[in-house]
Parts: sequence; C-alpha cells; structure tokens
Amino acid sequence: MLQYNENGVLQEYPEYKTKERCKSCHNFYDQEIIEQVPGFRDKSYDICPYCGAVNGSSMDVEYTNRKIKEF
Repeated sequence: MLQYNENGVLQEYPEYKTKERCKSCHNFYDQEIIEQVPGFRDKSYDICPYCGAVNGSSMDVEYTNRKIKEF
C-alpha cells in the first residue's frame, strides 16, 4: 500500500493476508494486516468478526477482519 509518511514522502507499506482462529469461539476468519504510518499510529484491535472477542492489539499494524464466506 502506498501512503505518505510523516515527512510527506510517498512510501510503500507492506500488507499481509492470513487466516486466523479466534481464541474464544475457535472460528476461522480472514485477516488483513497493514503496517501503520510512523507518526500517525493508533491502537488497533484484532477483533473476531463472529463473537467480538479481542484476540490481540498493536500500535504497529492495523487489522481488518472478515468472516470467511461459505458457498
């Protein structure tokens, strides 16, 4: 992902997509992890999209979680 850093310079930040398992309800979900821009970081929580349990948090990355689509 391309974003401007704290100095106004365009920089690429890595993205990762994984499957995670909730520690509470044990359901699997899709997770996208994006590194946050230094200088503009907020606390992000790894929240299960099924039961709402918090599975972790970070000030370095941002979590985007989605239910796994069943066909």
